[in-house]
Amino acid sequence: MTRLAGEFYLAEARPLLSQGDIYLAPSVVIWSGETHRVAIVPPAPSSPGQVAYVPAWSGDGVAPSVTLGTSWTPVLVVSHDCELDKEFNETVDALVASGTGEEDAIEAASADPSLDRYVLVSPLLPYDDRVVRRERWDAIRAAQKIGYFPLPPIAEYEDAEFLVHLSRISTVERTLIESCPKVGSTSEQARALLRFKLAEAHSSRNLTLVSRLESAIGQAIADVRTVKVKRGDATVALVLESGDELHLTARADRDPPPPPERTRKSSGT
Repeated sequence: MTRLAGEFYLAEARPLLSQGDIYLAPSVVIWSGETHRVAIVPPAPSSPGQVAYVPAWSGDGVAPSVTLGTSWTPVLVVSHDCELDKEFNETVDALVASGTGEEDAIEAASADPSLDRYVLVSPLLPYDDRVVRRERWDAIRAAQKIGYFPLPPIAEYEDAEFLVHLSRISTVERTLIESCPKVGSTSEQARALLRFKLAEAHSSRNLTLVSRLESAIGQAIADVRTVKVKRGDATVALVLESGDELHLTARADRDPPPPPERTRKSSGT
C-alpha cells in the first residue's frame, strides 16, 4: 500500500461530508461490564487516543452490565455517499413535485437536521500488538486481509500509518461529526478500495471467483464500473489497484438510470 500513498489522499478535503473522509471525532465500543468494570473518565480530550469507559446504566438484574468505551480519535466515514444523501434527495423530489423551486427545495432540505441523521464511522487504529497481532500487519498493509482497510502515512499525524478494523463501526449523528475537525479526504481510487473491502467483509464472503481473476491479472481489483451500455451488452471496467483499467464486454445493465445528482448545502451556508 505504500506505493499508493501519494495517490491515496486528496490535496484538499472534500467540502461536504463524504465516504472516505477522515475526521477527528468520537466512536464507541459496547463492552461487557465484566470486561471493563472500572469507569475511567479522562478530562476533556486534548489529543487523539483517549478513551472513556463509563457504565451505560446501573445494574438492575434485568439488563446486562454494559460499559461504553468512547474514543476520541481520527475516524473514517464508511457510509456510502448515496446513503448520506438518500433522505435529502427524497425530500427535494417531494418538494419539487409539490411546486417548490429546486433551489428553494435544496435549501429547505439542507437545513433539516432530521434528514440522513446517522453516519457510520470507524476509528483509525495504530499498528500495535494490542490492536491486531503483528503477523497480520503485512497482509493488512497489502489490503489482503479480509475485515481491514489500510491507510498509508498521514502527514497530519506525523506520518503515522493506520488501519481500520471494519468490525469497529459506530453510528454518529451527522450534526456532531460535521462539527468536528476534518483531517482530510481519501481519493477516488482509495474510496473504490474501501467499497471493495466493505463488500468483502460484510456482503460477499465467497470471493473465489474474484481471487481467481486477481491471480490471473496479477493485481487486486479495486472496483468495477460500467463504461458503455448498448442494447444487448455492456462494456465494464475492472479498476485495478495500480489505477489501470481492464475493459470487458458483459451483459447490459437493465437497471434504470440513477436520479440526477444534487449538492447539499453545507451547514455553514
